[in-house]
Amino acid sequence: MNDNHVATRQPKQLKKYFNAFELELITTLLCLGGYVENKVIGLIPNTSLYNQKEQRHLLAASYHLSAANYELLSRMDKTQIQRAVKTLAECDLVSLPKGDIKKVREELRRLDKLQTIDRALLEELYVGISGATCQGCTIKDHHRCKLKKALIMADAPMYDEYATDRCGYAFDGNTDREEFLLEVLEDEDTKDI
Repeated sequence: MNDNHVATRQPKQLKKYFNAFELELITTLLCLGGYVENKVIGLIPNTSLYNQKEQRHLLAASYHLSAANYELLSRMDKTQIQRAVKTLAECDLVSLPKGDIKKVREELRRLDKLQTIDRALLEELYVGISGATCQGCTIKDHHRCKLKKALIMADAPMYDEYATDRCGYAFDGNTDREEFLLEVLEDEDTKDI
């Protein structure tokens, strides 16, 4: 076999969904590629910091990073590209001292505990979850129900706000719950106008 022959592999088919770590890696490398291309390479001719050999290495590194990103993007599903681009648009590459990074990470951990959710999605989840869980509910100690606590925190409308003997979210199978929910949710939409 020829020693100069480099074995080439067929590109591995990418999966349709990337987990958070993989999406972070992709967007970090895309962000880094953009940073190197726009900031570093653009500033090199204006400084005497790097000699010609070092400049060639930086240009090669920029080229190889861009090529790797392009190859990866060409194998990605359109939906995943859109997801990566959306995440990338919300990212910025910064350099901070380690002490500042520690403070930022602590704040991010605190903020990570706070989640936001689109109101329309929350309403769809509420309709589905309450239909599967709250219909025919007979839990006596409904004040300890985690779903009830979550629905209250999300300001989800109760079916019976005046219920004393059972949970206000509980309803029986004969109730036209969907009509009630549509009415309540439409009323809330008109309040915002």
